[in-house]
Formats: sequence, C-alpha cells, structure tokens
Amino acid sequence: MAIRPNMPEAMLQLGNIAFDRGDAAQARAVYSATRGEMRDPRTACGWGFAAERKLGDATTAAGYARRVQTEFPDSAQAQMMRSGVDR
Repeated sequence: MAIRPNMPEAMLQLGNIAFDRGDAAQARAVYSATRGEMRDPRTACGWGFAAERKLGDATTAAGYARRVQTEFPDSAQAQMMRSGVDR
C-alpha cells in the first residue's frame, strides 16, 4: 500500500479485513472506492453486497445482487446471493 496506494486488489483485501473485524462501514467505503477499478467486479460486488446487508441497506445490497445476477449469473457470488449467505 505504501508503494501503490490505489492498488484495487490490495484495497479489496483491506475491505475484507475491515468486514471481518466487524467494521462494515469501513468495508463499504473501501468497496465503493474500488468497485470501478476491479479486474473482477464480481468480487467487489459480492463484498459490497455483504457489507450493505450488514449495515441494513437492503436497497444498495439489492443493487449489487442485481448486477451480479445479471452480468455473472453462474458465478460463486451469484450463488451466494441466491442462497442468502453473506460470505
């Protein structure tokens, strides 16, 4: 992070750490910032979905779910969302 502070994959991992520590608001901020830069948007949308559900924002979580279900219906993230599991 010191060398490349905007590296999307590293940022996503920081978001994962924040989520695992129970800081869904920080995770949301990281996922939102990296969403457009990720090589694999399924990953960012999957984590964003989990953070929004944890924060109680069903509307935004549904937006992540719609994107994944529409663009990547056979992905692991789409299956996770269909099952109702956050992670």
